[in-house]
Amino acid sequence: NVLSAMNVQHNCVDCKCPVTHNATQRLEREIVKEKSLAVQHCEPHSDLILNTSQMQSAAYLMKLRPPVIALDQTHSRCCLCRGGS
Repeated sequence: NVLSAMNVQHNCVDCKCPVTHNATQRLEREIVKEKSLAVQHCEPHSDLILNTSQMQSAAYLMKLRPPVIALDQTHSRCCLCRGGS
């Protein structure tokens, strides 16, 4: 029995997946000479991000969520000042 569907995306940022102009482009069912941008996914293919904006049944999916690591206030302020990390 299927309880819920979920949407995951490959973690291209951390895996440093390159974007190249090599994908075949179609225009009204015809292949054209111009190439479009395409992402070439790198290993590991199992490095995925749960797309929470597409979450349908949070009650089921929350069981898959990793534990949240609490940050102290000093570290939180430093992260905000540096823009993230």
